Amino acid sequence: MQEIYKDIPWYEWLYEVSSIWNVKRISKIWIRNRIVNERILIPQKSHLYLRVNLSKNWKSKLFLISRLVAQAFLWLNMNDRKAFVCHKDDNPKNNHLSNLFIGTPKDNTQDMIMKNRNKVLKWEKNWSAKINESIVLQIRKLFNEWTKQFILSDSFWISRATINYIVHRKLWKHI
Repeated sequence: MQEIYKDIPWYEWLYEVSSIWNVKRISKIWIRNRIVNERILIPQKSHLYLRVNLSKNWKSKLFLISRLVAQAFLWLNMNDRKAFVCHKDDNPKNNHLSNLFIGTPKDNTQDMIMKNRNKVLKWEKNWSAKINESIVLQIRKLFNEWTKQFILSDSFWISRATINYIVHRKLWKHI
C-alpha cells in the first residue's frame, strides 16, 4: 500500500497523518523550493493504543492515532463520541487505513462476540490478579489457626474485605 498523507482537520498546515499511521509535523516554510523542518512524530503508548501529542497556539492535546487516521481518511467526526474506530484484526497497535472501520458501540460488541473476545478471565488467569490458589489456601490455613484478618490483610497486601470474602468462601469458592 502506498503511503498517502492528508492534513489533520483543525491542524491543517501543522500536522499530517498517513494511511499507514505515520503522523508528521510540517512547517510549510519554503526555502529554495523545498519544505523544511518536517519530522515524523514518535507515538506514545497508552495502555493498548498508540497516541501522539499535537500542539496548536501553544496548547497541546493527546490524540489516538487510530482516530486521527479515521478522521482524515474515513471522514470520522471527532466530536461524535458514539462513533467507534474498530480494528479488523483486533490489534489496537495496527492503525493502517486498511485495518480500520467506523462503527457504533453495538457494532463493536457484535464484532467482539463474533470473534470470541468476550471471555472474562477469572481468578489467577486475570491479568490484574494479586493472588493465586496457593495463596488462597495459605490464607485459609492461617485463618483456621486463629490468625486475625487484619494481620492477614497486612501481610498479603490485600484488603480486609477480600480476606473476609476468601475465608468465608464468597470468593475463590472453587478451592
